[in-house]
Amino acid sequence: MIAAALRGNPFGWLVVAICFAALMAVYATRSSIGLMMSFWEVEPGWSRELASNAGALALVLMAVVSPFAGNLIDRFGPRIVCSSGLMCVAVGILATSAAIRDWQLIAFYGGLIGIGSGAIAMPMVSAAVARYFERGRGLASGIGFSGATGGQLIALPVLGAMVTALGWRGTYTVLGVLTLAIVAIAWLVLRRPPRVSEEPDVQMLAPLRERLRYVLSSGTFWLLAIGFLICGFSTAGVIEVHLIPYAEFCGFAPIEGATAYGVHGAFNMIGVVLFGLLSDWLHRPRLLASIYFTRVALFVLLTQVSGSLPLLFVFAALYGFLNFAAMPVIAHIIASRMGVGVIGLAMGLIFGGHWLGAAVGAYLGGAFYSLWARYDELWIVAALAVALAGCLSLFVPEDRGREPALQPA
Repeated sequence: MIAAALRGNPFGWLVVAICFAALMAVYATRSSIGLMMSFWEVEPGWSRELASNAGALALVLMAVVSPFAGNLIDRFGPRIVCSSGLMCVAVGILATSAAIRDWQLIAFYGGLIGIGSGAIAMPMVSAAVARYFERGRGLASGIGFSGATGGQLIALPVLGAMVTALGWRGTYTVLGVLTLAIVAIAWLVLRRPPRVSEEPDVQMLAPLRERLRYVLSSGTFWLLAIGFLICGFSTAGVIEVHLIPYAEFCGFAPIEGATAYGVHGAFNMIGVVLFGLLSDWLHRPRLLASIYFTRVALFVLLTQVSGSLPLLFVFAALYGFLNFAAMPVIAHIIASRMGVGVIGLAMGLIFGGHWLGAAVGAYLGGAFYSLWARYDELWIVAALAVALAGCLSLFVPEDRGREPALQPA
């Protein structure tokens, strides 16, 4: 089946490969901050607080830039946005590799890389894939999205080996040059127009105010956006920040907690591709609800892992399998329910909410632990919140093949 899909739309799959490589470069760069902190403390003497501030600025800029980048993709296509975003990331990496002052880390890593990462994110992949695919859109989105996991699971260990051999400045120089190469490939390949539609999409040509009004007046958008805000709370906020500290709280060694997180990342890549494929065949709102409801059960399982390393690994594998699974399903619903012409804008807004939810989850985990010196309350709140997301998903209409005009969906 996959071979037939490749033969049916080879250029579309080339676009997917570029999206995969772009996300891998960006997520490897973002994840590298944890790897580089100890080296930065030695030379040039940047504190962990300074590095954390640079990382926080990057996240804020990602949330701000994402809706604007999505809108630009809708209007002008992925070529300019993808190339410009990757160029910001590449310049940011190379500039950071030569930085010596505190403000330079903030400006280059936090600023340039943050802006570029906001452009090269899931909304960019959603919009690019939607333009080049009519059939197999869910599978294509899932494979494109998996580049984000590849950046953490594949590229980050490579960077770890490189930093030992080349130092952190040499490693960033190589990473910056490789990212520039992806810029050149994206600029050359993405100039070919989409194959999906011969006529201009009225949604793409409409003024931003009208397109924004259309998106925000859509019940489908709000059901998905609120659910995905909760998704961000329960994944990027709660699990990605607090799983390893919780494992240590339960008595596991740091290496065991880190290994569990690695298992989480490995299954992440498998899940996003599989659920992208399933979204091409199954009822997508119910599929999305099943992802959220299964997470509820997994939070209950998480409360029982103390003293059982195999159970911790089972949780990490299953939760990782579902971590990115909602993304291709949501992108597929937006494309068919609201139209390809606003998918970049809609997904950009949805991802802004996702990062907001992640920030709340990260904060509450620390606040709850400060109050009660345990994590049980955090898991209960997360389970209840994800149950709400599942219920909201059941109200999303399923309407395959609908390409609406500018009217509420």
